[in-house]
Formats: sequence, C-alpha cells, structure tokens
Amino acid sequence: MKLFFRFTFIVLFLSNEVQAQTLSANFDMAKFYYSDSLVLVEYYLSVDAGAVNFKKNNNNRYQATVSSNLILINKLTNDSIMDVFNLKSPEIDSFATFTEFNIQRRLFVDTGKYTMLLKLDDINTPDTALFTQATLDITFPQNRISCSDIQFLTSYKKTEENTLYTKNGYLLSTNISTFYPETVDKLKFYFELYHADVSFDKEEDYIISLGIENAYNYKKVGEIGKFMKMKANDFVAQLGELNISTLASGNYNFIVEVKNKENRLILVKKKYFERSNPKQDTPDKIDMDETFVASISLEEIKKYVAGFRVLSNDNEESSIGIVEKTGDSTMARNFVYSFWHSRFPNNPKYYWEQYKQRYDYADEHLSPKTMRGFTTERGRIYIKYGPPNYIEDERNDPERNNANRSIGETGIPYEIWYYYAIEHTNQTNRMFVFVNPAKVGDNYVLVHSDVRGEIFIDDWLANRNWKQYLYNFGGAGARSGGSSAGTIDYGIK
Repeated sequence: MKLFFRFTFIVLFLSNEVQAQTLSANFDMAKFYYSDSLVLVEYYLSVDAGAVNFKKNNNNRYQATVSSNLILINKLTNDSIMDVFNLKSPEIDSFATFTEFNIQRRLFVDTGKYTMLLKLDDINTPDTALFTQATLDITFPQNRISCSDIQFLTSYKKTEENTLYTKNGYLLSTNISTFYPETVDKLKFYFELYHADVSFDKEEDYIISLGIENAYNYKKVGEIGKFMKMKANDFVAQLGELNISTLASGNYNFIVEVKNKENRLILVKKKYFERSNPKQDTPDKIDMDETFVASISLEEIKKYVAGFRVLSNDNEESSIGIVEKTGDSTMARNFVYSFWHSRFPNNPKYYWEQYKQRYDYADEHLSPKTMRGFTTERGRIYIKYGPPNYIEDERNDPERNNANRSIGETGIPYEIWYYYAIEHTNQTNRMFVFVNPAKVGDNYVLVHSDVRGEIFIDDWLANRNWKQYLYNFGGAGARSGGSSAGTIDYGIK
C-alpha cells in the first residue's frame, strides 16, 4: 500500500537546516505463514530523501529523522501490537547521494482480522504527519493450499547467515516500489506456498504458473511467463525472476496460479506493478482499426484536438496545429491514439472520453460565450486536473455580502477550488484561487495555487487575511475579519 511516492535528489548547502517539501513515503507489507496460530508480518518503509528536512546532528553532519508509529488492533479482542521507532537517514556532509532511505521490520502476530494504523512524522519539521489506515486479514487456511503475499526484490543471493533480511538460505533485498522503469529488465520475486499436501494427494503433481496480466482487462501477456511441475509437499518457497525487457509501458499484475493435473485452477495470487518502457510503445506496431480511434470521425477530432494544448508538451504543439488543418483522417486518428496511449497505455480510450467530458463542461459552464472553455483559466484547470472536490464562492459568504450591501459595493468575485488529491501526482490538499477583476461575466483569472507548476504567491499561506486580500484585489474597499464561505458541488464526479 502506498502513502506517496516520488524520486527526488536533494542538494544541501552549508547551513544548519535544509527545508524540503511535504513528507512522502512508500509503504508495503507482506504476510508469511509461521504456525497455525502465528503469522510473520514483514513491512517495508522507504522515505523520500527529497521530502524531509536535514539538520546538523551532534557529529556536525546532516541527518534526517522520521518517527514511525505502527499499531495493529485485533478486531475481535481489541488487543493491540505497537511498533514505534525512529528511522534515521545516512549522515552526509554537503549533499545527498541517495534518493531514499528505508527499513524493514518483522512482527509475529496472532492470526485474525486487524485494523492497521500507521503514522509518520518528520522530526525536524512540525505538522508534517502522514496517516494511513487499512483492514488486514492475517490468516492462512489450514484445510487447503494457500500462498503468502508476493515480495518484489531488487536482488537476492545465497547466504549462510540468518538475519532480518534472509529467508530459506537467501539474502533478499526488497523492492518497495512497484514502478519498473525501462532500465530494469528483470522482475524478481519471492513467495511461499503452504499445505499443498492437503489439496493434493501425496506425491501428486501440480502446476505453478507464473505470468503477467494487464491490470485493467486481465488479458495475459502471452510471451512472458513460466511453468513448474511440483510434488504435493507441506511447504514450497519460490524465488525467481521474469524477463520484462519487452514488456510495454502500462499497469500490470504479476500473477501466481496453482493448477491440478487436469489444469483446473486451484489458487490465484496477484501483485500490482507499473511499467515504463517507451521503446516498446511505438504506434507502428498497433493496428489502429482495432483501437478506439477507429470509430472517431475527423470532425470530432477537429472539435476537441485544440484543447490538447492544455496537456501537451512542446513537441506535440506543432502536431496539434497540423491536425486542426488536415483532411487526412488516418493521420488525425494516429495522432489522437499516440497522444493518449503515450500517457495512459493501458486505457487510452477511457482518458480520451474523460477529456471530452471535461472539455464540454468547460465550454458550457466555465467560459464567456465568446471564448472556448479550454482557453480560460478555470477551463484549463478543470480539463487538466478534473473537477474540484468543493468550491468556496463569495456568493455563498453571508458576512461578505452583508458588508458589501452596507457600503454599497459588490466586492471582487472569487472562487477557491479545493482538491483532496491532484490526479496522477502525489500532491494532496491543494487549492486554486480565481478572481474576476471585471466583476461581471465568467472570465476568472487564476491568481494563486499551491500545485507545482502553477502561479504561486509566496506569502499566501502565511497571510491569514486571505479573504481581505481577495476583497482588495480589484480595488474594492477593505474590511477586516472574515468568515468561512459556503461550499457547492461542482461539475462531474
């Protein structure tokens, strides 16, 4: 399970403290059978080095510290297990040569159903806590074959040592991330099977099938996989790897299947991962007649392609202009497919349809009649980030309206869009602030946002009188105080 995830290098200059962005970490957990009443629970925590603050320690070197507090509460007995510790980064002198620092922990837990609570704090920065909660089923059936959780690995090697990181004679280095870039061509894994001798007759053959499937349509990637014939024993440990060098970009499941000698499926276990492999994503390998663009007319493409500029990169800008003028429907369809497949290779059709819905909404609700929706600030934000979770609107602020009426002014119209999460990023609890300097019409201007890459007022969060700031924005008379504005639902969900 993930809290947040990103790779960031940090550079430390000669000062006593280096400020970073919001704390982010990657968390995963795996359960292994230990006995009929106990389960070995391993969890893996990796902290983004670019998102914590480094301070000089007693050795006069820079170091970051994250407090971790894990609680497992048994749903039946309310008994709890706590694992509390401080995770310290490596000490450094001037700049970090690592992107993350991590730890692996082991707990022995009574079988049962649990509520898991996890809290992480950057010790050097107040008010940066991350929380996550999950329900865990920590049980293994005794009357049939079962499988541990799947552990992804960065490496493994034989060892005679017995440590926190070893299993069955191997030293295992856990891959906490589920993201596999093009530089990684092997998917390495470890899992265990239990009680096969209960599901199969003694010495009966059964098959373990390993493979990869599309995470959206569950279609198997036929050229990647392996089969193993096994004898029915009480315990089997499987350590290995699959070659994913030819696996195209997308979202996938690594899948373990157990079948009997009649090829009937007995057990399935999956683990999700993401792959980026641009060299395998070339559109010339795809039959366009078998994709969603086959049914799209040239007229429809020309209607919507201009709005691609909200999402496009520099290389795509010129192509958009060509498609707007072309009479070649094949070329236009190829461009639409490439545009969405390069961003969402597993489900480009879904995001094309979602984009059209947002484009139409921006046209109808977020722009003056003389402008296209995607050319306005609110329309651009709506298309790019989707509908906000809620909006503060000065029209829903009774105190402000009463004050305006008492002084004979209308005030500057504003809207503040709040997002619990910015899709396809690790940014949470973000805002966009729009004002309408003309005080009439629907052409709002973006004046502040804390989303990366958008316009940002440095002292916005420090300015507690932000409503007064908005009131003054267009030259309206100032007033002190403020109240919580009302909220309204906005757009499609």
